[in-house]
Amino acid sequence: MPSAYYLDLSTYIGNANLVDVGPIATIATSRNTTLLLKVPVVWRNSVHDAIYSNPTAAYAFRPSGGYTATMPQASFTWRATRHVTFSLDGEYVFASKALIKTGASSGAYVQSNLELTF
Repeated sequence: MPSAYYLDLSTYIGNANLVDVGPIATIATSRNTTLLLKVPVVWRNSVHDAIYSNPTAAYAFRPSGGYTATMPQASFTWRATRHVTFSLDGEYVFASKALIKTGASSGAYVQSNLELTF
């Protein structure tokens, strides 16, 4: 079952033709902070289609397909007040050999969000 959720760093390579599964843990580090850890392993559902980045670019077709990447992730969320939430997300993509042959590479991604709720 795919584990990607809205604004998850995994979604930057798109969900078309991909399946991911892996452990996930959410730890309440204090009353107003949480730490989410997950390690999805991603593979191509069909080797007869490309892997798409959002929104339309495609990597070249690789008939050897299969395993695509492992993406350990962490997300720290701090609810500063009832109306202000800050989160910091980080991920490293360990790209497969097949993905690297198409021009992709392994790399780190960082994202921060400030949410104002009224």
